[in-house]
Amino acid sequence: MMRPEFERFSKIIAEHGGLPIDNDQLAASAVKDLVLDMGFDPYWASKILLSALDMVGQEFDLDAQTLIQSNEGTN
Repeated sequence: MMRPEFERFSKIIAEHGGLPIDNDQLAASAVKDLVLDMGFDPYWASKILLSALDMVGQEFDLDAQTLIQSNEGTN
């Protein structure tokens, strides 16, 4: 039996063929559910999300701070 968080994540992925690129809130919710499915520890979750942000930045030769600043006010 799947945990509810992973079930919500899987449903979003299945319905959109991946993370929905046209709905930031839904995509963020899916990522949150995936992280929470692995065990709720807010410090660990923050570490994983920040590590992922760093990895994305490295792919585009940008630092995490630049990525964060470019998205301020877009929520």
